[in-house]
Parts: sequence; structure tokens; C-alpha cells
Amino acid sequence: MMVTGVLGLTACGGSGSDETGNLPVPSEPVAEAMVQKSVEELTLLDVNNLTLNAASIQILSDEEWKKVQAGSLKTATNASTADDSEQLFPPINSLPTATHFKGQSYLANAQGIVKLPKLAAGTYYVLVTKNGQSAVSAFLIHPKNTNKSIVLNVVLNCLDQDCQTLSDAPVNDAVVGTLSGQVIYKGKPLANAQVALSGGAATNGAFVSAITDANGYFTLSFNVSNTLLEALKNATLTISSAGTNTMTKKVTVIASSASGYQFEVLPETASADAVWRETFEADSTTRNAWTSSQPSVANVDWQLLNKGHNIRNNQVNQRVRLAPNDQSQGKVPEPLQGNTAYWYGDKVNGNFIGALSDSSTAPEFDGGTSQHDNRGELISPVINLSQYQAPLSLSFKTWWEIESVNPNNQGYDLMNILVSTDGGNSFKTLARLNPLADPSSEYERAPIPYSNLGFNLAPAAVQQEAISLDEYAGKANVQLKFQFRTVDELYNGFRGWMIDDVVIQKKAGTFPLFEGANFDENSDSFSQDYSGVAAKQAGVLLKSTKSYARWADEPQRK
Repeated sequence: MMVTGVLGLTACGGSGSDETGNLPVPSEPVAEAMVQKSVEELTLLDVNNLTLNAASIQILSDEEWKKVQAGSLKTATNASTADDSEQLFPPINSLPTATHFKGQSYLANAQGIVKLPKLAAGTYYVLVTKNGQSAVSAFLIHPKNTNKSIVLNVVLNCLDQDCQTLSDAPVNDAVVGTLSGQVIYKGKPLANAQVALSGGAATNGAFVSAITDANGYFTLSFNVSNTLLEALKNATLTISSAGTNTMTKKVTVIASSASGYQFEVLPETASADAVWRETFEADSTTRNAWTSSQPSVANVDWQLLNKGHNIRNNQVNQRVRLAPNDQSQGKVPEPLQGNTAYWYGDKVNGNFIGALSDSSTAPEFDGGTSQHDNRGELISPVINLSQYQAPLSLSFKTWWEIESVNPNNQGYDLMNILVSTDGGNSFKTLARLNPLADPSSEYERAPIPYSNLGFNLAPAAVQQEAISLDEYAGKANVQLKFQFRTVDELYNGFRGWMIDDVVIQKKAGTFPLFEGANFDENSDSFSQDYSGVAAKQAGVLLKSTKSYARWADEPQRK
């Protein structure tokens, strides 16, 4: 039996969601969302966010566990009164085993929902059992909790979408858990705030993000490789919103769950001055000066989309699946601000497959195999930064959905930002957005997405963490390039990358700068430590074995 943390999706149920696939907005009135509550309902999910229907649970309180241990359990503090700024997750020195759970069993319904007697604030342990497999998880309910429904994500691993079959053993090589809570502004819930957990350079920025709903609720559900344990010990929680100061808090992320925290943000005291901005709107004087390279595959390129485009991914439920919480029906989102944005994909098909390979037949859920790999490049006009000193940084609104098989920094479906200072003759890779969380799962990953919110989570519009341009302060001939590159032909049935409202600002950048292999524009290949031939061979092997281990031919981190 494996032990892990839990995932608590606040705001279960609700009145539907927007077309970007955000979590449903609860029908609960906002005023009611400020009233402290006990937890009365749990929804059970596996490591892939799939519903654990018909699972049974038993719950043990921390007080009961201490009595069983005859006072031998030593904790630094009581989890129900822990200081928010120092201890967000429950301090756990030991966990019960299945034999310690003697209480009543509760059964999850077809939606994985379990109705419970009221659980007051405190630390609890839950035993989840399905198909003869069990997992024990710990979760904390904060005294300020205002949400009566939370979701527990345990290390049981479903092998099919309906979770009728489980893997032979639970996941034991990843940190699985959740931080959920509520963002408050001037005594009221704050909607549309952006919340993220980052391990810095080790995770290449945020490894999970969320947008608060109408009641200010958010959920950060994570599945991160054990190889990143050291980075998780010093993770950063960031909360930001227009008109407020950005809140940052150092947290130690462990395999447990914490729910019900309230984070109050303050009014903005100083805003970062924009020195250059591109909105892509009709009144932009520079919109028409942006150029795109000749597409490597017909019809798959950077497209200027207008509001009301109604583009949908025609491979949904054939070669790819939407994330479990995605209510978009496969629609590519509207522009992230205003009426116009740039998107990389195919306007007709709503993905970046291009021409399908003869080996790809529907409905096989193979992720979509292209005849050829593809790439596209969107290049800015010249930007004059000669009058500006550091700090300078780049940010933009972004939305993306790519493969989950190997979206790693040295993997596939690469999203690069490059900079030129010589009239576009050469470009240097500034940053790469691909995640480094390396989640663990034995579920068939070929058809499921990795998005800018996380592993098998619905994508949503977020503000890109600021990327330093200090190296280019004082230079007059700066150009930006946004490059999407599939690298190979596999798993290209997802919805691609959208950017909007690109801004250079007087603000220090914090997003990790790229330190890996740079793309050689002249030879159309990566530098020596990244072999395109090896990548394609590895892709063939991956498809034949369905093995998701990282490939020795490709360096993953430097």
C-alpha cells in the first residue's frame, strides 16, 4: 500500500464553465462563500485527475491516530493552528496503515463523490480502496475554510478513462498533492486571480497554476517527479491579479494536501511601466509589422485570430481526449484580451497535426500522428530599447495545450522565445515554456494533454511570468521571435499555443532563462547534444512500447 497526498478541487459542482475549460463557477452566492464551513463532501480522483467511482473510504482524525499511537506521534505544531506563512501542509511524521482504520466506510457514487458527516478544521487521514488496491493520504482543513466540498487525489492509477482497471501498483515515484484555498481582496472573494506553484529553474517556472473562480476559490493539483524533491522543499507560491500587489510565499511542497487557506492580497502600490506593447488589435500601429516564417507544413502556422472564430479541435474523442475538467468541447479559446490574438495551429482542424500519417487511424486515441514534424515562427518588428536601463522584462498573456508524453524542456512541442539584435540574422533562445515536472503515471498518455495549468488539466489564459531582458537594455535593434516546434511527427493532435498583449516593462524578470541547446537557424537543427535522428528513433520506440521513460539519447536537464 502506497502513501501520498491528496488533491482538493474546490468548488465542486456549480453552474458550468467558460469555453477555455476553466473549472465550473459555483452557484453558491459570493456572500455565502465568506462563511466558514465544515467539509461535507469529498470527490475522489486518481493521479491523472480521473474519477475513482465506486471506491470506498474510511477516515481517521489526527486525534484518533494519536490515541492509537499512545501519544508517540510527535509533531512540531498542531496542523489546525499552523502559521500560514510558515507551514501550509500538515506536518506528518508517521501515517496510519490500513489496519488502523476501524470506522465507518463510505462509498463513492458514479461521479466519485462521497457524502460525509461534517468534518471540522483539523488534520485527517483517509484510506481509499478500489478493486482491492488501497492508498492512505493525509489532508488538512484550515480553520478559515469556507468550502464544504473538496477533492482528494490519491496515488491509485487508473488505466482507462472510466477507471474500471487500475495499474498493478500505486504510483510511488512522484509527489502528488494539492494546495487549495481562497483569495481575498478588501474583505471579499477575488475572482480571476492567478495562483501558481513554482520550483524555480528545476521545474522551469510554475509546475501548476490556477485561476480563481467567482468565490475566490482555487486549486493547485500537482504530480511532480521525486527527482525534484529538493526543489519542492523551497517552492514559491505566487498570487497575482490586475490592480493588486503580487503575493509571494516560500512553501515546502510535500505529498499531502492542504485546503481552506485564505490569502489576502493588497491594493497595488506601484505598477511596472510598459516601455513597449503589442496588443494585436486593429488600432495597433505595429501589428502589421509582425512577420511569420514560411510554414514547414501547409496550413499549420501562426494565425491572427479574431473574436468569434469558432475553431474546434476535430480530433477530440478520436485521437485525443480533453482533460477531465475541460468543458470547452475542444474549442480554441477566444483572444486572451480584446478582439485579436496570435495562435499556432490549423484553422480548419483546430490542432497542429497538418496532414495525418497513413499510420494514424481514428478512433485509436494515438495522440494524432503527422506525416511530417512542423514548426512556425512569429517575429516582432524592431524594438528600440536604447533609452532604457535594466531591469527590463518580457511578459504576455498565454494559453497552451501540448502532448503529455514528453513535453519536457528537451522534449517535444517546444515553445521557445528567442531574441535577435542583428536585424534577424541570428537569434538566441531566451526562454522555453515547456514544463519540467515529469509527472508519473501508467495511464495511456498518448491522447491526453499537458497544458499551461498542468498535467491533464484544462488550459486557461494566464499572464506569463516575467522573463528578463536585462541583457538587451540599451540596445536599439531588438526583435522577438515566438517559435513552436513539434520536433517529431508524434502526438500533434492538441490545440497548440496562443499569445496576446505582449509587453516589455520596467520590472525584473523571474522566469528561468534557457540554458540548454540553442536552435541553429542555418542548419535547421539543434546543436550537437540534441540529435533529431535520435529523437525520431526514440519516438518510434515509444509508440511501439508505450513506455514513457525519458530517453538516454536526449539530455533532460543541465
